[in-house]
Amino acid sequence: LIGGILPVSLFSSGHTGFVQRMGEQLGFQKPYAYHATFQFSGTRGKKHRFRERMVWLDPPAYHDASQGYLRFQPVVPDHLMRPPWVGVQDTQRHLELIATQMAAV
Repeated sequence: LIGGILPVSLFSSGHTGFVQRMGEQLGFQKPYAYHATFQFSGTRGKKHRFRERMVWLDPPAYHDASQGYLRFQPVVPDHLMRPPWVGVQDTQRHLELIATQMAAV
């Protein structure tokens, strides 16, 4: 029996494979293996991560965009988009922005 340490760039955890894309950063196309760890939404979230990287076996129709994409363009007043100053917390403006976005949905 021989033991060793596998390189995380080729045998990726969820974070190093899906978020950091460490293998790509080092010039590899895809890791040998992904381990979908600590993913929100349980199994559905893990499948989604694999699908994002195109490593989940789905029928081609799953990825067919011929029906188009759902697009949402919110209308947000300019005064709520960016405060006129930097580094100052404006709770009231933030709450107004949230209310505007929620009303749009």
